Amino acid sequence: FTDSPEVIVYPNPVNDVLHVRAANTSIEKVYITNTLGASFIPAHQADDTGIRVNTSELSAGSYVIHLLIADQWYRYLF
Repeated sequence: FTDSPEVIVYPNPVNDVLHVRAANTSIEKVYITNTLGASFIPAHQADDTGIRVNTSELSAGSYVIHLLIADQWYRYLF
């Protein structure tokens, strides 16, 4: 896993929708893990500029979003 300067994840903290923008590429897969390692495949919508992830059903806490972009996994804390 690695961080990428080409990806923007916002807002942080998030209320109901997390936005993910990836420059000049598409996001192939997405999943979320909590601090205990449990994983969730969230409902999300994609468009030309990125994705919107529905986080309204997640309990308050810290999570990591994992993104597959161009055969490389990236992760971001939110």
